Amino acid sequence: MIRGAVELLRWILVAVDQSTSGILDIFMAWRRHRLQIRPDLGPSDVRQYYRTDDFCADFASFVRTQKVGEAPLVKGLLDYQDALRCSSAADTRTMPAGDLLSPGTDLWPADIPVRGNRIVVFELARDIQRIVDALKLQKNPVQSRGPHFYITRPVSAASARIDRISKWMAYVLRLCDGRCSVKEIVQQLTAQLPEVQESLREYVCMRLLQGAQNEQFIEVYRTAWASEAPNRSTERELSARKAA
Repeated sequence: MIRGAVELLRWILVAVDQSTSGILDIFMAWRRHRLQIRPDLGPSDVRQYYRTDDFCADFASFVRTQKVGEAPLVKGLLDYQDALRCSSAADTRTMPAGDLLSPGTDLWPADIPVRGNRIVVFELARDIQRIVDALKLQKNPVQSRGPHFYITRPVSAASARIDRISKWMAYVLRLCDGRCSVKEIVQQLTAQLPEVQESLREYVCMRLLQGAQNEQFIEVYRTAWASEAPNRSTERELSARKAA
């Protein structure tokens, strides 16, 4: 999977190269465009510019204006960049008060989950891994029905990896903004799980939250006054059915 803006740019360049016979024309057009949008860059500034995220964003925006930007492989990568950037900009999580719970701790209704630092959820119409695999093989990507959901996971201070997640997990993580309690998240999430038997939806929601905590997608905080014990009735019911 793609890691970081620089690696994404490399794949965009590969996609452009495989999608057009006039790659030199693209670069000449880019140079003219760059001189228009960054006219004050001197030789040393240009070298530094080409190492920045600003260049990656500028070049991707430029490619969208070109005919090659509509090629499926190129458009898929550009859509990926836009989705990630928009989701990152719209991330409005807040850090709740209270004590951080260790993974595996039973969750209480008043606990407050929040997405981990640099965990960003985004959605794509295309499977990004199939696009990368197609570029490696120099073939057209195998079509897959979307939407597809992903998260960023930091691997260092400067880079992150992208992991694919289920739509249910995406629903959960989007609700974990540091403002909603476990009880409120379960109430909202149950309405988004029509595929699940109604009597089991609360149990499924709790399992998703616990899974997200164990995977370190979220952190969960508990305040001193949150003494309401978790409702285990659904889990007991499921266990009883399994035993039967």
